[in-house]
Amino acid sequence: MLWSSITAVWWCSTAAPARTERQRAQAQRTNVSDVCLARRWPDAITNAVDPGWVRTRMGGGNAPVDLDTGQRTQSWLAVSDDPNAQVSGRYFRNMQPDTAADEVMDTDFQDRLMKQIA
Repeated sequence: MLWSSITAVWWCSTAAPARTERQRAQAQRTNVSDVCLARRWPDAITNAVDPGWVRTRMGGGNAPVDLDTGQRTQSWLAVSDDPNAQVSGRYFRNMQPDTAADEVMDTDFQDRLMKQIA
C-alpha cells in the first residue's frame, strides 16, 4: 500500500527532528497533497510549508522554534504582495523555497497517491 510506503521517504532536504511515525506520515501526505492541488487547480495558489519544530502542546517545550516564528512563512504566503510569495506548487521553509524530496514533485507518484485517496 502506498500510504505505508510513503512514511519511508523524508520529504525535504533539511534535517528533521525525531518525529513519531504518525506525525511524519501526516506531514508527508500534506506536502504531496498541497503540491497536487497546485497542479489540479493552476489558478489557485497553494504551497507546502514546513514551520519547523514549534513549541506547542504537540511539539513540546524543547522545540527550538517559537510560535511566532513558526507561523511566519504561512502568513507571508497568505497575504504578501512579494512576487516570491505569489508562486504555487512549491515547498517552503523559513520564508524560502526549499527542496522537497523527488517524490513530492513526481507527477506519477502524485497521481497514484490521489487515486488511493479517492
